[in-house]
Amino acid sequence: MMSITEKKSASLERDFRAMPKKDCDEEDYNKDKFEWTLAKYILLFELSIVFFFNFASFSILATFFPNEATSIGATRSEIGFIFGAYPLVAFPASLIYGILIPRFGAEKLLLVGIFTNGITVFLFAFVNLTSSSRLFVGFCLTLRVLAALGGAACETTIRAIILTDFGSNIGFTMGILSTATELAFTVGPVLGGALYTVGGFKLPFLAVGSLFMLLLFLVCIGLPKKEWNTKQTPIRTLTKALSIPGVAMMALVQTILITDLSVLDPTLAPYIYSIHPHLSAGVVGLIFLLNGAVVALLSPLAGWICDKTGANEIVLTSGLVVGGISLLLIGPAPFLTSFLPTKKLWLICLAVAINGGSAALTIPPSVTVMSMYARGAGMPEDLATNGVISGIVTASANLGSFAGPAFGGIVIEWIGFSWCMGIFGLVSLFQAVTTGVFTYFYRASKPNGGENYSEVDFDE
Repeated sequence: MMSITEKKSASLERDFRAMPKKDCDEEDYNKDKFEWTLAKYILLFELSIVFFFNFASFSILATFFPNEATSIGATRSEIGFIFGAYPLVAFPASLIYGILIPRFGAEKLLLVGIFTNGITVFLFAFVNLTSSSRLFVGFCLTLRVLAALGGAACETTIRAIILTDFGSNIGFTMGILSTATELAFTVGPVLGGALYTVGGFKLPFLAVGSLFMLLLFLVCIGLPKKEWNTKQTPIRTLTKALSIPGVAMMALVQTILITDLSVLDPTLAPYIYSIHPHLSAGVVGLIFLLNGAVVALLSPLAGWICDKTGANEIVLTSGLVVGGISLLLIGPAPFLTSFLPTKKLWLICLAVAINGGSAALTIPPSVTVMSMYARGAGMPEDLATNGVISGIVTASANLGSFAGPAFGGIVIEWIGFSWCMGIFGLVSLFQAVTTGVFTYFYRASKPNGGENYSEVDFDE
């Protein structure tokens, strides 16, 4: 049996950060004494670059791949499944990687993920050489599955490293990763389209695949090697974490958040064209860029505020409220049309920008809050715990990435875009209320309103 000594501090987050490490022998990983050193800046830069290329390898397909696939004979549903296969596979893979991290080490799994991504992107350059549409779809699906396995490894291990290495700056560093993600989704289609124009179908994949191999070399020589000890059984750590109400709640929050963001990807552009058919593709692209720009600019700031104030749950709940409001406005929801204008481009742009602000407020603190609840339930602060928390976060995000387009498309076909956005917005607001109520009762159940832990036992 292990116990955590009762500590007094100003807030639950500060108490979590003050907990002594049980299984780390490296002094510079002590969260109480965290300092920004050159090594830390380099590490964050490397992880951000990996995050960028991980998502850029997916987004480069957007501008040219659907047309190429159609010309070969693939149907729209098959193309949709090729894109949707990634999050569907990455969802369970992330949980598995979270279990494997303490056994094989975060560094090794990260290198395996980068290598797998590089190879699959490189091989994608040759899928158009197949002799039939069925072979084409089969090869594309196979490579997308492999890419999902590599991408999930990168995402899960990077988040675990952030949780382990960056102490009281988790919110800010998660904000930086969010910025890298948005830049990837913004730059990726432009880069893919430009390379396709210059060199045809193969060049985008050959170029990005080669950059992955270069990145593999740089990370291999630059990533610090650390030995971490854990006495936990990885699978039992996962089941323990999932049985904690706070962790389960945050997994649901993460899923709903990403669902609300991803539902716009395949649905917003057709809706805009239906009410403003004169708009060019460039203008519609700028509307999407507005969302990404807000996320990229505000995420590090929101994370920094969370780190400095400890108001992670307040910022998170506020983000859910903002997200719900943005979806109610974007249609707008039919029950709001009595006092809101309809079919106005300025209202759509405003709602899209607000939606980006929602992501900036919710993504950085979500990992911190989930980790905090795990510690509060008595889970030790080691790589096994960080690995499974990272796996749960990554799995929830990928589940949301699949659920948003899938359920959004179904609901829109059933009741239309405006009602779909209204329903998704109400779900987000309901989740905000649920999260706020849960936080209140969670703190009320702790001594001094959650300002310090009572002694908690963790059964190994």
